[in-house]
Amino acid sequence: MGIAIIGTGWGARVQVPAFRSAGLEVVALAGSDAAKTERIAGELGVASSTGEWRELLARPDADVVSIVTPPDLHHEITLAMLEAGKHVLCEKPTARDAAEAEEMLAAAQARPRQPALIHHELRFLPALIRPR
Repeated sequence: MGIAIIGTGWGARVQVPAFRSAGLEVVALAGSDAAKTERIAGELGVASSTGEWRELLARPDADVVSIVTPPDLHHEITLAMLEAGKHVLCEKPTARDAAEAEEMLAAAQARPRQPALIHHELRFLPALIRPR
């Protein structure tokens, strides 16, 4: 599975190595500033970058999209990615308000074969992973 990450801050810097340690490929990094995103992608060893997250909608190699942007963008990005058939991981806080969060939940529930998780930055912390 290919992972695309939207956001260039701390979340991306933590998630890239975490996804790789799980055997997943990070195929793209998206941010609001193309030059900054390209620089950070280079630092993290991610081959592709873009300054426009919407470009990820059409990427067939981006099966999963991890949204680590400021919360005011979570709603729009989550709905667009779900509509495009992407699996979605969205960081906390979920949305700006309960109405946005409920709409995100409804969109995810309408696609039961398309996982969408809203979690937090520490999802890969061994102490928080429930034993199987």
